[in-house]
Amino acid sequence: MVNAIYLSIIAVLLVILFVTYREERRTRERSRYGVEEYWKGQERREFKRFPRVLQVSYAFRPADGKSLERRGNGGKTVSRDLSWGGIQLLIPEKLKAGTHLSLAIELEKSQTPVQAEGEVVWMEEALDKTQSDGTRVFRTGVKFLNFSSKGQDRLIKFLYESDSPP
Repeated sequence: MVNAIYLSIIAVLLVILFVTYREERRTRERSRYGVEEYWKGQERREFKRFPRVLQVSYAFRPADGKSLERRGNGGKTVSRDLSWGGIQLLIPEKLKAGTHLSLAIELEKSQTPVQAEGEVVWMEEALDKTQSDGTRVFRTGVKFLNFSSKGQDRLIKFLYESDSPP
């Protein structure tokens, strides 16, 4: 009789263990599938990116209007891509997220550059790029905060026209 009770308890524990194991395995498979679908899914950005190499001048700008965020004047660089909401620049210095920049984006050589203010939102080292003197280059994502008069209209028109087939 005691052996039958022990065998029943062991059987119940094995069933519980098996059910728990099976449920854990299903959960792992679902989460792995969810991650793969997330990364294979559609672009989640708010605006379409346009791969464009443009000349860009940048200068550091105080966020609060009272103090300089850093020393230095900025410089000239090129873009990798841009959208209506921001621009990716190749900059030869590491900038912190939150750094404010004044930008002058040359859409066409014959026109006045579009003036914009932006904020660095991400930065990573461009391992495949260096300057001619061997200096490291950083891919830097800048979110547009505001534009000078008609600057945003000019940018949108430029992106729309340059994306249209000839």
